[in-house]
Formats: sequence, structure tokens, C-alpha cells
Amino acid sequence: MNPQLRSTVLRGTAVAAFAFGLLLPGAVSAAADQSQTGTLVGAVTCGADAITPASDAVITIGVLHVETHTSGDGRFALTDVPAGQQLRLDAATDPDQTSMSSRFNVVVEPGQTLDIGSLDIAVCPAPSTPAPAMSDQEIEQRGNPY
Repeated sequence: MNPQLRSTVLRGTAVAAFAFGLLLPGAVSAAADQSQTGTLVGAVTCGADAITPASDAVITIGVLHVETHTSGDGRFALTDVPAGQQLRLDAATDPDQTSMSSRFNVVVEPGQTLDIGSLDIAVCPAPSTPAPAMSDQEIEQRGNPY
């Protein structure tokens, strides 16, 4: 083989191997990151009976700035939770977190769905009651605001 052609082929092979070496760790790292997470599921209850579902409660993992809300039956799921870390899970029924419950040292394993059971909040939020509709007579007496 021509020495100049041989040198060009070797140089091209070296450049390709170098580029592949730079790209491969990124691909392996991305795959490793996805396999290093888990899922947390559970429920939030409230009140003295500890069985009333707390719908629309806010579930947070503070250090991760991750949050979700419970469904109507008080259940929740947090996905892509970093595995192997001790986390604190908080549940609150109001934005000011005046009534909340926490679970400490929660650790999810890679690929695991961990059911933490139930978090109970001592006080259920007062149900919001819509304002009663006004009759036509009341509207006339007060004047139509529109």
C-alpha cells in the first residue's frame, strides 16, 4: 500500500475512534441517568379518622423542587425520582402549608416503584362553598353590576 494512502487511512481511523470515544460516554451516561431513577406512590388522608382522602393535596420533595397533586381519591405518583438518596416527602392541603405531614428518609431504588403508604394530615381543608345564586328580585334590589 502506498505510504501516503496508508497514513491518511490511519489518521482517518484515529479521528473516527477519537470522535466515537467522545460520543460513547455521553450515550452511556444518558442511559445510566434514566436507570438511576424510581417512582414514589402513595396516598394522603386527612382528619381525625385518618381515612378521608385529601384530594388536591400538594406533594413535594423540597430539595428536588418536584411537586405533584393528589387525585380525587387522595392518591399520587412522583416519577423520575433520583434513586439512592434519602429524601423528605411533604404533603400539605393548603398553599401556606399550615397543616402538613412529612415522611423522612425515603429512598427509592433504581427502577423501583415504592409505595410509601399513607401520609395523614391532621386537619382537612374546609370545603369551599359557592356563593348562593341571587334571585331576579335580589338583582333588581341591588342593581345589576353588569
